Amino acid sequence: MTQKALFGMLFLAFAALGLLAQAHPGLPSVPPITLAQVHSQFPTINLSAEEAQNLADYGAIVRFDEGRSGGNLNPVPSLVAEMSRVRGEIRPTVGIETLMIQALPPALASLSPEEQALAVYQILHSFQTMEGIEYWSTSRNRFRLFYEISYSYDPAFPDTPLPDPRPTTLMDTKTLWVRQQDTSFGDNRYKVTMSALPSDSPDLRDFHLHMENLTSLKSGILSLAKPGEVHIDIVVRIKDGFVQFYGTTNLRVPRVFGLANRARDSFYTRILALYSWFSHRILT
Repeated sequence: MTQKALFGMLFLAFAALGLLAQAHPGLPSVPPITLAQVHSQFPTINLSAEEAQNLADYGAIVRFDEGRSGGNLNPVPSLVAEMSRVRGEIRPTVGIETLMIQALPPALASLSPEEQALAVYQILHSFQTMEGIEYWSTSRNRFRLFYEISYSYDPAFPDTPLPDPRPTTLMDTKTLWVRQQDTSFGDNRYKVTMSALPSDSPDLRDFHLHMENLTSLKSGILSLAKPGEVHIDIVVRIKDGFVQFYGTTNLRVPRVFGLANRARDSFYTRILALYSWFSHRILT
């Protein structure tokens, strides 16, 4: 067994236990929080002692599932049933859930709740800023370019980039079309549904971004997933001075030896890259 293969197996084994967040190079460094704050932020999530400690110390945990992800790390209970229904329609063979938390940075914390919500909502629209971000490749044991191209577009003019939207108000639901050229899975198109959920409290705001592939993803010469077989969900919650980031990917991949593990590994590191991107954006 090669060193890289051994590293990959150890990576998946530790990550499946939720114990690797602290060691993963692709995870942004965030200040630790207390266990009491972890349990206060996630009262509806059944966390193991190790998971709670990882969230306190490193701000992140991960769970892998055979088949669709269970949605058990979703911090917004009102979204769980509908997200589970949509995932079930594609009968996924790989499911990944990640949960992250960090304190709001001072520049964002100093804003009013309405201004905080709008700032996060605008960040979630900034697809062009994803160009050039990197992810940690476990197979190469180094950082690698993630997106060469990333932009939203009008379906009538699919090859013409649109500037990132700068919404001035929150919308319940809106649809965007996005092109992203990935260095591993090629040039793909996605339908993106963006939702700002209603809230009864000024100190609690929830956002949901759902992505579905419109083109086939390929891994080398192999077809990894057909159109509609990759679903990526990002849920962001602002709560009492903290920002929570929940990312889940569900995909249906062919039952080719090693392909499911490769897909699981790749999409996990990509969720971490998206969180790193988001974490950097809320600091700027």
